[in-house]
Amino acid sequence: MAHQREFTKYQMIVLALLLVTTVPFIAAVVRGMVKTIGYTHPAYTVTIDSIGGLAADLAAPVSPEFKLTFRIDERTGRHTACIGHRPAVAMDYQGAVLARGPVPELCVDENTGAAEAPAAAWGTDIKIPAFMRDQLREELRRGEAAFGVSVRVPSENNGGPDTLFQCRGKVGEESAPCSMTYIASKDNQEIRWYIFT
Repeated sequence: MAHQREFTKYQMIVLALLLVTTVPFIAAVVRGMVKTIGYTHPAYTVTIDSIGGLAADLAAPVSPEFKLTFRIDERTGRHTACIGHRPAVAMDYQGAVLARGPVPELCVDENTGAAEAPAAAWGTDIKIPAFMRDQLREELRRGEAAFGVSVRVPSENNGGPDTLFQCRGKVGEESAPCSMTYIASKDNQEIRWYIFT
């Protein structure tokens, strides 16, 4: 005759407590693993909507005005991504800064997935270096002038790294992708590490 083991009331309570505490923990671990598997970085992009203030004669000082649209697309819909905490944009042509301006804080999370915000940058009495004038004039005429867009976001933590987004795009061109870099200073030297491009 086979011996059947009977669970006592105490053993049943212990088993129930183990199930109640273990199952949610295992579910949380599995959910975290699923979120991590297949994770891709958010897409940070910029569109240069328009540019004004660049006269045909670039020999005189110019006052350029750029209209921009920044966009974050959190492709997986599982994480929060931001351009936040007093970001500022600098617009350049081949390294010569033409305009600066503030960028509104912009965040997306698992509920929004994607968001965009307009911004503007402007310069006053900017002198275009002589060696760039002809090339910029010709590229503007053909609609092929590419401008650098750099957004620096100061760290929210005292002594933490700043975040730098760098993009390059043409006026009216759809969504130029941005790379993301962390920048920290130590002993008056800048240390950079790239997150993604």
